[in-house]
Amino acid sequence: MRAMSDEGVPFSMEFLSHNASKGLSTGVKIVNRCVLRPGYNADQSQLRDVLVHYTDLDSNKPGIFYAPLLLKFQNTLLCRIKP
Repeated sequence: MRAMSDEGVPFSMEFLSHNASKGLSTGVKIVNRCVLRPGYNADQSQLRDVLVHYTDLDSNKPGIFYAPLLLKFQNTLLCRIKP
């Protein structure tokens, strides 16, 4: 993801949303074209190592997700959640 972003090549991904402060999820989020952007510094968040910052190129909006909740990258399933 980082290498593609560094080269300016967009990628797609799907992740499970999670808002820890509100304790809720709005389900699976699909981002069709995005690139990574710089994240938090050490003094900004204790979660900096697990938060991934990106820009959705279709909406031109920034986003953040928890790395462990990444489900698909370039339509390849990375994690299967069993019911």
